[in-house]
Amino acid sequence: MNGISLEEWQKTIGIWEKDGNILGVVNSEGEGEGEIFFQLAEIDIPEMILEEMFDFAEENTGGNRGNKRYIQMRIPAGDSKREAIAIKRGYRKANWEEWVSEIPVSRKVDITLPEGFSIVDGSNLTDFEKGRAHARAFEYINKPIYKNRAIEAYKLLRQTPDYRFDLDLYIISDTGDVVSFTTIWYDSVNKIGILEPVGTVPEYRRRGLASSVIGECIRRIEKEGAEKTYVWTNKEFYLSIGFEQKYKMNVWEKEIV
Repeated sequence: MNGISLEEWQKTIGIWEKDGNILGVVNSEGEGEGEIFFQLAEIDIPEMILEEMFDFAEENTGGNRGNKRYIQMRIPAGDSKREAIAIKRGYRKANWEEWVSEIPVSRKVDITLPEGFSIVDGSNLTDFEKGRAHARAFEYINKPIYKNRAIEAYKLLRQTPDYRFDLDLYIISDTGDVVSFTTIWYDSVNKIGILEPVGTVPEYRRRGLASSVIGECIRRIEKEGAEKTYVWTNKEFYLSIGFEQKYKMNVWEKEIV
């Protein structure tokens, strides 16, 4: 979690503008693992701009494998223009892909908590409690460097312009522990919510907790006019509660000497 510093991550972000508006963005995930994403405001971006974005990505981002730097660029399936540029520049399509899954807010997700459990928002917990819950859920609690990094990450999370305490939700068990959580990021312009992260402590899984906290997040943004919610995965759990695979993201790899 947060494999590089904020200062380092900022250097991996490139922004292209047109008539004062953002046309495209290159960004990494901040893990130093080579993941690269293009955020495009228009479908038909000029090839010259795309080439510039590739240039920026190759010069300023990437992970390390021994003495070489590598890039794992996500390109939506069917984006022939970007694929052609990638092939020309020496990228190879990986034998695995990722999916973005979608659920309309009209498709209700069940919210049922065990007796003694409750849902609270982010204003009720400390960064330590949130970071510890994340470390337990993703099973790196015994790795101090990552655990401490998670606590700092939750502190910085509150400084992001679209963070909201009321959409940062946690389930508290009957013993007072944080056992499941999710944050939903609401985009009121596009009327969509994005779930990230979602986690449940291992010993509390398969009890309907994750689906309940997700359902409550979706219920809250529906009240504000949201139409759909997305999550960057196609894991069976999400499909079982009503999400459907929507966008396939192929991974294109390149080593840079």
